[in-house]
Amino acid sequence: MDLQLAKSLIPKLINHTATAEETSAFQAFIDIANYDAMSTILDDYYAQLGTNVTHIDTNSIASNIEDRINSYEANLQGTQLKVAASHNRRYWWAAAAILLIVVGAYIATKFTTTHTEPLANVNAISVQPGTNKAVLQLDNGQQVVLDVAKDSTVKNSNGVALQIHNAALVYAQEPKAVVVSYNTLSTPKGSQYQLVLPDGSKVWLNAASSIRFPTAFTGSTRQVTLTGEAYFEVAKNAKQPFIVQANDMTVQVLGTHFNVMAYNDEAAMATTLLEGSVKVQQQGQAAMLVPGKQALVTSSTLKVQDADIEQAIAWKDGYFSFDKVTISTIMRDIARWYDVEVGFEGKLSNSRFKGGIRRSAQLSQVLKVLELSGVRFKVDGKKIIVLGD
Repeated sequence: MDLQLAKSLIPKLINHTATAEETSAFQAFIDIANYDAMSTILDDYYAQLGTNVTHIDTNSIASNIEDRINSYEANLQGTQLKVAASHNRRYWWAAAAILLIVVGAYIATKFTTTHTEPLANVNAISVQPGTNKAVLQLDNGQQVVLDVAKDSTVKNSNGVALQIHNAALVYAQEPKAVVVSYNTLSTPKGSQYQLVLPDGSKVWLNAASSIRFPTAFTGSTRQVTLTGEAYFEVAKNAKQPFIVQANDMTVQVLGTHFNVMAYNDEAAMATTLLEGSVKVQQQGQAAMLVPGKQALVTSSTLKVQDADIEQAIAWKDGYFSFDKVTISTIMRDIARWYDVEVGFEGKLSNSRFKGGIRRSAQLSQVLKVLELSGVRFKVDGKKIIVLGD
């Protein structure tokens, strides 16, 4: 079932005129989290839509959804199940976001008189989500465009082999005697890519990011340079610490899983640790992180805080995940992933947003979710303008 058909079934479901087949198909469309409790959440929506109200508070509905998630997880027995539930929270939020899209079409129709001005025609926005694509610059200046449709083998000028397969770039593990050269892998806006370094370490590169690295790690350290954002799963090697240099922040590890966000247009850089330990340094300041912690670095400060792991790595797992963030933060993510220009008019609200949606959704779907939360847009081609007060 596609989105348009699902929308068309909402009035039937509310008026109890949907056939058994239509009801079953709609439930299958919504139930992407594969939890029976989602049907109960659906009942709550229908109950609210069936009353003589003039406004649907989608924020309170979202809070209701999270309360149910928390209750569901609290009742789970065993560490393994709890970890699995925590990992799958993003699927709940994706389901909730799609549900808001579907029900939102009916809300907008039924309560048009409650809007002081019409919503932007986000359906007219024909912008697809990002894809697996990158540009590899070799040591001799040659550039190779990488995308999911092309599998091939490339060689550096020093003979190091690079396998391009299944949207990932894999470097052969060469003998230490090889002549070292440096390559740079870059993702433009609207793209992401995976990389396997010569030591076997894995890197997921987010949109509008780049990583510079040697074709072999021959020295006392394994050092790479990052701009933008990447998730690392570093191969263990106690004799060769792995170092990520991002602007003036240095992250040093022996073997671990962590995320580094170092976009130039963000107020702070963030290193989030999932497994192992890392040392974060910046201008004479240093901190050791343990799993579940995050280091926030600005031009003058380094602060350690509890991490929201789900939010930090949602992009790598194919989701947007927001937890008490401003609309400007959300729109920066949207601009990178959908390769659109974002502008702002008027005074923006200080409201904080919580929720999530798949990164495979079209831009129009994402904007609809935000509209249902009270955000207003003006659309001009590939430029999205957020309207303030």
